[in-house]
Amino acid sequence: MVITVFVILFIAASEQTAFGIPQGSPSTSENNGIHLNSNALDNKNLIISEGPTIPNPPGTIVITPIYNACVSHNTTSTITNNSVNFPQGNFYKIEVTFFDQYISNPFDDSYVVIVNGVQIMSGNTLELENTSASENVSQYEHIFTEHSSVTISSPQFNPGYASRLSVWFTFYTGNGVPEPNLIIPAFTDIGFPTPKNAFPVNVPIPFNVSKSASVSFPMNITSAYLNLYEQQNGNDEFWYTLQPPFREFRIYINNTLIATVQPYPNIQTGGGDLFLWQPILPIGAVLYPQHVINLNPYLSILRGTKNVTLEVVNDENLWIRVALNFMLFTNNIQNGYGSANVSFHFQNNYHQTPETNLTSESIPFSAQYLNDSEFTNETLSSYGFITNGNELTASTTFKTVKFFANSTEFDPCFNIINNTPFGIGLVYIQHFYLKENIEYVTITKVYATNGNAQMMISETKTIKQEYFQINGTDFEYLIFSPSLIVIGFNVTQIKNTSIMQYQFGNERNLHYNIVDFNYTSKVVTGNGVFAGTLNSENEITSLVYNHAITHKIVLSRSISDHSYTVFYLNEEAINDSLVNRNGSYVYIIVKYFKS
Repeated sequence: MVITVFVILFIAASEQTAFGIPQGSPSTSENNGIHLNSNALDNKNLIISEGPTIPNPPGTIVITPIYNACVSHNTTSTITNNSVNFPQGNFYKIEVTFFDQYISNPFDDSYVVIVNGVQIMSGNTLELENTSASENVSQYEHIFTEHSSVTISSPQFNPGYASRLSVWFTFYTGNGVPEPNLIIPAFTDIGFPTPKNAFPVNVPIPFNVSKSASVSFPMNITSAYLNLYEQQNGNDEFWYTLQPPFREFRIYINNTLIATVQPYPNIQTGGGDLFLWQPILPIGAVLYPQHVINLNPYLSILRGTKNVTLEVVNDENLWIRVALNFMLFTNNIQNGYGSANVSFHFQNNYHQTPETNLTSESIPFSAQYLNDSEFTNETLSSYGFITNGNELTASTTFKTVKFFANSTEFDPCFNIINNTPFGIGLVYIQHFYLKENIEYVTITKVYATNGNAQMMISETKTIKQEYFQINGTDFEYLIFSPSLIVIGFNVTQIKNTSIMQYQFGNERNLHYNIVDFNYTSKVVTGNGVFAGTLNSENEITSLVYNHAITHKIVLSRSISDHSYTVFYLNEEAINDSLVNRNGSYVYIIVKYFKS
């Protein structure tokens, strides 16, 4: 038995005197025409010519295809190396690391890593800081060939802003588990914008936006799953506060719906309060993990050239860095006969008060508040089988989704002038709440066939449960005299995931089973408010108040191979500086147990 407990205690910087502003506001880096002048807020010179230090652990091979490459709005935001030689051999893990070295960009940017046309990693960079993110990409081992191309991108949206990008791969020598031996990308790093002029008057209108691609599948697939990547952007950055809030990705092969994917309500690294998310980040901010969908019920239709369609339900502006990869296991035997059956039920109830003006399709300008509620229930079930030589694979999936969201806005049109304790101005307040329960059950059975006789070789059953929640309040004061902006934001993010897997087999008439169980709970709370003066161009030129507190708790448990592991993390950080945005830890507690 091994028990490790690691505790670090830090004391925060000196406290600021109370400003007398209530807590509470989502605001992106450019919120309602307000811009950030970084020179007035940042007192550090982080322009460094040297790139990052790249570790080389024992028993590994490290490949660095791109190192310290400068990207900027005035030059290019994408770097490609077409002469990459990845090592060949046995590796039990392959890890990719993305590094963005801050030069002069005060805002968060999306990034992506692509190998041989296949997107394997994406996320968001930090603001005014270097960004480092690593991910296990062992499932993509068969695209790392001796002659490869690697592309990384981090777009800069404002003139003069720049950073230096690096990416490297670490190959850990040793035998690993079998990974997909054929990977087919249907979409790589695409965007889903709504039609032009889609927002008449003063409210976005949701669209179901779709894109299609022709994909050629081999005739010998024995098992399959897909990876979907997506990032919220533009008006959809805070999609869970919009009208209506429900979002979903739907994937079709020809006209058959094979999967639905529900995005997690992320907060970007600069979302809400500009000074809140440092050093503790919201859940899923820097690294956007892929959504994984089992495709075994559809093996009989994953043959030949098919039309693959990806649809975004209720797209109000833009989803970016979207990719869809088919992860396939094949053998040297062509599949025989098979079939697939799908059942999909979707029920949605949306209520808005006051109702949108049907003539102008906009919120009435006289509205002093806007209340939205949405309830959604869906079920997706499928069954399919296919023969491959002397084996028959039969799979069943059953997915249920229960979604609820409510948003209440005061002064939704930003046109009601009020007397505030700080002067004449606009006051905007919003309360938002979302929760979503998702359960996904898959059962795959493999039979040995001999004529009409069948004997089960193995059975795998996986039960995956996810619970998402986000709730909070934001407010914004725009004061006319003196010219001042006050933004407040408090939020709670919750993401709970559990995966339980059973495996049953028959070997020499002896039955055996293996149970793997993994549970992870993440909770992040943020509370912040800041005030700054504005110049004639609506840039924040100086801060007069700033106070932000962030708290994060992570608990994970796993049972595998007769071992039991518990990990616990408890962090709290504070930022009350009027100069920089880095914040400091109040405390960090880490506990780890394994038996």
